[in-house]
Amino acid sequence: MSDFDLQGKIVEMSTNIKLILKNQADHEERLRTLEQKPVRRWDTLVTGIITGVVGIVIGILINGGVVK
Repeated sequence: MSDFDLQGKIVEMSTNIKLILKNQADHEERLRTLEQKPVRRWDTLVTGIITGVVGIVIGILINGGVVK
């Protein structure tokens, strides 16, 4: 018989599977974060544009309308 340690190999495989599953969960979390980043950038841009337009309209209304 050989010196093959079946129980040791099973423990090693179990440890490797746990590590793979942990890394997979980490990768899923990173992917979700990356997927949301472009949306956040557009949200910030659109919010800035809307705020600017509203500010201009309020400024025009306070000053009595369009340039005379």
